[in-house]
Amino acid sequence: MPQPLVSVIIPTFNRAGIVPRAIDSVLGQTYRPVEVIVVDDGSTDETPRVLGAYSGAIVPVFQANAGAAAARNRGLREAQGDLVAFLDSDDVWLATKLQRQVGVLERAGRDVPCCLCDTLMRMPGQQERSSFQISFVKLPEPQGLWLNPAVVLATRFVLFCQAALIRRAALRDCGGFDERLWVMEDHDLALRLALRGPWAFVREPLAVWCGANDESNLSVAALKQAVRYYQCIEDIDRKILEQEPGLDEKVRYFLRRDRRRIRWFLRAAQWTAGGRILPRLGARGITAWDWYRQAWFRRSRAYPRPETAPLPEPAETGARDRTRPGTV
Repeated sequence: MPQPLVSVIIPTFNRAGIVPRAIDSVLGQTYRPVEVIVVDDGSTDETPRVLGAYSGAIVPVFQANAGAAAARNRGLREAQGDLVAFLDSDDVWLATKLQRQVGVLERAGRDVPCCLCDTLMRMPGQQERSSFQISFVKLPEPQGLWLNPAVVLATRFVLFCQAALIRRAALRDCGGFDERLWVMEDHDLALRLALRGPWAFVREPLAVWCGANDESNLSVAALKQAVRYYQCIEDIDRKILEQEPGLDEKVRYFLRRDRRRIRWFLRAAQWTAGGRILPRLGARGITAWDWYRQAWFRRSRAYPRPETAPLPEPAETGARDRTRPGTV
């Protein structure tokens, strides 16, 4: 049986000096077949020339600057593979990432929309940690099925784009990335995918997040614009609560709880800006106070932990897929 084609989408903007590192990490994957789509989101530097050096090895796509979400959606429209993976242009993969994830996702069955692996987080001047460590995602087995991803994602962010392998049909069903969001569009998509069934997982870090400590990295920029960042989270929570039918009651509870927390933060930030409480507190102080509130929540019994199950045996997976021909 032929291996499924994986379409890898790399959005980039003015990163001529580092995008080759990302591309090379995909071309060096031990898995085949792979289609590499690089979407240049209106770069004004040497990025088009750099992409030209990969003629025949990648599919370059050029568009006017519209943001990372729009660039990923453009790549998705160009993709031919049944499986899709995303990689930011400043990050890299370990050579076995796709091979490991394809094997686990195929074994999990077609009703499982995606497979998530862990990611090493490298920030200049900081100790290296992993995304699962930072997000308190403790998985007991090296690989398996994650049964409650929506409940967990309703309470915290888990690095997604660099670490996920997703069925293209599931992405179409979700509508892709929300281009109206300034940041956290990956969290929004992950939460919507999590509502569509259990995920497969690989506990090992197979991706590396190489955070630049400047405004070119939206994660860094978001931390410096806390109000705008929190507003995006509030918009995501509200949208899920209003638009997703048949929402699990646990998910609904935690999303409502999160909205109350975010609205408290936004009101406090507004009071600070208006001078109604100590002006020197500022958004930084409010953010720190919110961090302590969340730290207390993480230590409580109410904080949801991942629930897992073993992967089905290959024969069992095949039987399950034959009984559900129309599933994603």
